[in-house]
Amino acid sequence: MTNKDESQRKVPKLRFKGFHDDWEQRKLERLGKIVTGSTPATSIREYYDGCFAFVSPADIQDNRFVESTKTTLTQAGFKRGRQLPSGASLFVSIGSTIGKVGQLKVSATTNQQINALINNSDTDSDFVYSLLEHSSDRLRRFSATQAVPILNKKSFSELRVSTPCLDEQIKIGRLFLVLDNTIALHQRKLELLKKLKQGYLQKLFPQDGRKVPQLRFAQFSDDWEKRKLSEFLTPSSDRNNAGKYDQDNILAASLGTELVKKHIFFGLRSTEKSVKSYYIVYPGDVIYTKSPIKGYPNGIVRTNKGVHGIVPSLYCVYHSTHEVNPSIIQVYFEDKYRLDAYLYPLVNVGARNNVNITNSGFLEGYICVSTDIKEQNEVVDIIELVNDNIALYHQKIKFLTKLKQGYLNNLFF
Repeated sequence: MTNKDESQRKVPKLRFKGFHDDWEQRKLERLGKIVTGSTPATSIREYYDGCFAFVSPADIQDNRFVESTKTTLTQAGFKRGRQLPSGASLFVSIGSTIGKVGQLKVSATTNQQINALINNSDTDSDFVYSLLEHSSDRLRRFSATQAVPILNKKSFSELRVSTPCLDEQIKIGRLFLVLDNTIALHQRKLELLKKLKQGYLQKLFPQDGRKVPQLRFAQFSDDWEKRKLSEFLTPSSDRNNAGKYDQDNILAASLGTELVKKHIFFGLRSTEKSVKSYYIVYPGDVIYTKSPIKGYPNGIVRTNKGVHGIVPSLYCVYHSTHEVNPSIIQVYFEDKYRLDAYLYPLVNVGARNNVNITNSGFLEGYICVSTDIKEQNEVVDIIELVNDNIALYHQKIKFLTKLKQGYLNNLFF
C-alpha cells in the first residue's frame, strides 16, 4: 500500500492492538434512537416533586453521569415524558450550555432542550457518549451559524460520524469510562478537601466574639486577643525604581494560595517603564489586592511564601513584625465571611471596581489571633497541609483532563 493510500484510509491516528479495518461513516440516527425531551405541564403540581429524574441543561455541567436532578417528577409526571433508559447519552441542543454532553445513570426524562440517543444493540453506549464529546465543538459551531443557536432533532440526527466495529467501540468506550470515573473520583476528593478546609478555617479561629477557637491544639490554653492589624503589619514603600526586576518577575494574587506570575492587568500589558513603579515583594510580605477576584468583591489577601518579585502599585504590600507568622494573616482572611466582615467598614468601591482604601487604612481593622507564635505556626501548618493536598488534586485532575482530550483527538477522527 502506498503512502497516499495509507493517508486516505478512514482510521484514527491511534488504535487498540488487533484492529485494522476502516471506520464506517454513518448518520448519528443509525447508532440508535434519537429522542427530544418534553416538559410536563408545570401548571399541574401533581406532576412534580417526586422521585423520578427530570433532566435539564442545569444538570449537565462538568459531570459525565446524571443520576439526580434539580427538578424531579412524580410517577404521573414521569409517564407524561419521553422515558430514557440508564446509559442513554444526552446532548444539550439549545441555550448557553449548548454542546454539553451527559450520560444517564438512572431512567429519566428530559426537557425539550436536550436531544438523547438510545444506542442500538450493535452500538456501545459508552462509545456513543465519548463520540458525542468528540463531536461537541463541531455541533456547537454548526448551531452558532443560525440566528438562534439551536440544534434541532433533524440536524442532530443527520450528523455524520465515523464508527468502528462493536468490539473496537467497546475498547474505546471502556477507556474513556475509566478516565471519567477516575476524574470524578478526584473531583469528589477535591470537594471533600475544600469542605475540610472550610471547616478548619471556621473552627481553628474564635467565632462570635469568643476568645478561644472551637478546635485547638492540646498544648495551648491562653485566650486569643483581638488586635489591630497594624500591630502585625507595616506598609511597604519599597519600589522597583532602579529597575532591578522586569516583566518576568511580576507576581499576582490568585484564588489559589500562592502568588503566580502574570503580565497583564485589566487588559494592559506591563512595560519596562511601568514596572519601575511597582512594589518590590520579599518572602514573608503580605499583599492585599484592592480589586475584585471572582466572588471576592473587595479583593483577597495573600502572603508571599518565598519568591522575590514585584506587584502592581494597585496592590497594598506589607512587611510583617516579629510577633506574627505572616501566613496566619492569609489563613485568617481565607474565610470569605471573615474577610468581608473585616473590610466592610473600611472600604468603598470606586472606578473599575477598585477598592478605595489607603495602604495604612487597610490596617485599621481588628483581627483575633493567638499571641503565641507557636500556636500560629500550628494553625498555618494544618491549613497549608490541606492546601497542598488541594493543589495536588487540582494537578491530577488537570493532567487526566489533558490526557483525556489527547485521546479524544486521536482515538476519533
